[in-house]
Amino acid sequence: MDRVNRISDWALILLFVGVLLLSFLSWLLLPAAQFSENEKRPLSQFPELSTAKSSADFMRKFDTYYQDHFGFREWMIRRYQREVSKRFGESGMVYVVEGKDGWLFYAAEGVMEDFQGKLRFSEQELQRFCDGLQAKHDWLTEQGILYIPLIAPNKQSIYQDKMQNALRALEGERTRFDQVLESCPKGLLYDLRPVLQEQRLSERGYAKTDTHWNEKGALHGYTYLMDRVEQHFPGFEARRQFSFAQKPSETKGGDLAVLLGREEEMKEDWPVLPPFEVRVKRAPIGSELQQLLTIPQLQPELHVGHTSSLRLLVLHDSFFNTLKPYTSINFANALYVWQFYDKEAMAISGPATLQPLIERFEPDVVVEEIVERHLEMMLESVDYEWGSLQ
Repeated sequence: MDRVNRISDWALILLFVGVLLLSFLSWLLLPAAQFSENEKRPLSQFPELSTAKSSADFMRKFDTYYQDHFGFREWMIRRYQREVSKRFGESGMVYVVEGKDGWLFYAAEGVMEDFQGKLRFSEQELQRFCDGLQAKHDWLTEQGILYIPLIAPNKQSIYQDKMQNALRALEGERTRFDQVLESCPKGLLYDLRPVLQEQRLSERGYAKTDTHWNEKGALHGYTYLMDRVEQHFPGFEARRQFSFAQKPSETKGGDLAVLLGREEEMKEDWPVLPPFEVRVKRAPIGSELQQLLTIPQLQPELHVGHTSSLRLLVLHDSFFNTLKPYTSINFANALYVWQFYDKEAMAISGPATLQPLIERFEPDVVVEEIVERHLEMMLESVDYEWGSLQ
């Protein structure tokens, strides 16, 4: 019996050491992930010695980095979320909130607090936001470029009736987007919320199990953009009619269901836009542009081959991915750059980086799209001296 116990003890020790070693080798040999799909956030980057204040500071930053990148981290988080949800009927992710009729809502990054009117921009921040946005608009206008900022509303802002009563906004309370709209000059920003709230009465414009709008919701953002382009360029005519398949496509649950580890059981109906409706041709990006877009997070895409003579540059986050087929079919060249990904990608916001990109791509229209919950990142993108390179 003692021999059996010793063997089992050694087997357990070897198994434990093997798991630790496998996790370490996985971290050491496999490419580092940039983004956590299970947590919906950028992961920490390897610290640079040149930026560390001391050896202790470097070790703290390395510890933060390793906690984000140790081997099988994503798999273990996913299994934990799935088991907690499956075994105990509870959310294993504190920032996913279950609403009514199978609706899920994102609750991290201050979304709920903003929705309930508990977050505020200071007067100084509002002034910086509006002044910076106007200065960026004027800077691009002086170069003959139409600048269109686009705010994609949070799901909570459109489907308040699908939230649990305790989480709904207090009547009369303003969000940060409300503050910005009230403070900035009229016409500088557009509020998509009313048209999307009206749409919900006849058809669903957002996914039930995902943070994003679907193809039909995104169509309103597209319509607004094309209205602005047509007003600025009288000879430009955008396509307006799109035919969706009569039957939606049933797929796995969206990103919020993934966070819960329940995407297999929480199915999602997505509107289907047949491929022949939006034929888009991707092209390789030239070497001159590639030199400016080397950061992997930027994920640049170039769409070409359409009849218009106009060129489009879009700085965006994940919400614009659904709009790409719509916008691409109206422009000779459309360059999409994922700006609102993380701090490193945000470097493209400044004139020192954006100006060379504009000089090489020569866009007629620049669209800057961001989801409502990340308005503070928009503040960073306009918080520059925009006349410095003129």
